Amino acid sequence: MNLSYSLVVDAVYPNGSLVRPPTPADDGIGCSFWRSPNHVLYQCANAALVLGLLAPKKKFGDLFLHSMFVLGFLLLSVWAWTILCAPDIFSWNFAFMVVNVMQTLFLMYHIRPIKFTGELENLYVTMFEPMKVSRKLFKKLVCPDFCSVGMLHETEPYALYGISRTERLGLLLTGLMKVYSNKNILHSIREYEFIDSPEFESSMTGEEKYQVSIIADCTCRYVYWPRQSLEYLLLKEPFLATVMNTMIGYDITNKLYALNDQVTEKNGGCRQDIRLPGVASVLKSGRASTHSFANLQSTQQLQIHPDRKSNLRVDFEDDEEMDVIEGGSIIGTSWVPEWRHCAISGY
Repeated sequence: MNLSYSLVVDAVYPNGSLVRPPTPADDGIGCSFWRSPNHVLYQCANAALVLGLLAPKKKFGDLFLHSMFVLGFLLLSVWAWTILCAPDIFSWNFAFMVVNVMQTLFLMYHIRPIKFTGELENLYVTMFEPMKVSRKLFKKLVCPDFCSVGMLHETEPYALYGISRTERLGLLLTGLMKVYSNKNILHSIREYEFIDSPEFESSMTGEEKYQVSIIADCTCRYVYWPRQSLEYLLLKEPFLATVMNTMIGYDITNKLYALNDQVTEKNGGCRQDIRLPGVASVLKSGRASTHSFANLQSTQQLQIHPDRKSNLRVDFEDDEEMDVIEGGSIIGTSWVPEWRHCAISGY
């Protein structure tokens, strides 16, 4: 009895089986014996890994890849622990599964939907989403480190002539503001328009003073960026800088056209070229249309030289003076503005 037992023990092969393990064929090519397929857990695990490798390279492609890897290595771990009973294979597959779980959670955190408050959400959808600005980038723009939200009640000033400094850029969220110059209304500022884009663009240091007063016409809420913070952010984000410069330029153009419309009303329906100096002086004078247009015609005698950098001045009947921004393009050695009555083509 003992002898037979020892013979059975001696017949056990190193792989723990009484069956002779498969050996290569005698000629060294191929196998003379094939094992039966492995457990279904092993097959499903490899199928999950294959599906993960087929993930497209899109927004959710990496998330799908690592999710399928988690499933695949989980099945391999179960197979190694319950069927194969191999602790080393189980340990490696379980470690791979843990790594992919961490990677999956990391990706889910970064692609989670970014939500804003009601006002900022409307601002993003109205102005920045059409410009292809991502929510992640817009979140940087409106984070508390770079911007703040303020509120003004009716008749409260956003900026006062000669007092407030041009050290910020504001954008109106709700309400209505009006821009005044010597108690004359220049134009209105409505929702989703920049409040002080001309002052922000023309000022280099933020130490200059406003040349107009901006007053809330009703309860207003606005968002504003301090100059230094905004310039620092735009320096790090070139795409956002391009978008902001485009929107600021568009807003300034609309404000210039609003001024031009008032010049048209004062001159009996005659439009002036808003690119030339002297348009703002008409709004300052506040006189009859004929007198205002006569002042504009007087600028025809002025010539601007490229090597001479100075401001033009227009004198009025009451000896009141107003600075006019030097504008227009200079061609050759001199440039004479051509003011026309109603003969400008297209106006």
